Amino acid sequence: MGFHSSGINTNFEGFEELQQLLLEESKKVDKDNLKQCLLAGAAELASDANKLPKPISQIKSPGYTHLLTSISARMMEGGATGAEVGWGKFYGRMVEKGTSKMDARAHLIPLFERNAKNYYQTIVDKINL
Repeated sequence: MGFHSSGINTNFEGFEELQQLLLEESKKVDKDNLKQCLLAGAAELASDANKLPKPISQIKSPGYTHLLTSISARMMEGGATGAEVGWGKFYGRMVEKGTSKMDARAHLIPLFERNAKNYYQTIVDKINL
């Protein structure tokens, strides 16, 4: 099962300030530790997403994984210092944002917006600021 990032560009209030704080503090913190701290915040979001109520699926085939269960966190690729949360199913972005034929049924964005302070606090606590 592949990992598909949300590809959603949205303005998470307070994120720029946290990013600036992390950049300033990153000069004092071991880079590997910083990556693990960021991953901890992303993993908490993924864990919360996995706990969301799951509508009963009509799919009964063996090995089927519900979209919400496929959400996970990982370190960003390409040498970037950051973590990302995404789906293990290619259509996760389409469900989140909608398509020309389907309305959006957002999960990650509302969850993040409700709990952003908790995720930020997890990162800050791990860095020991």
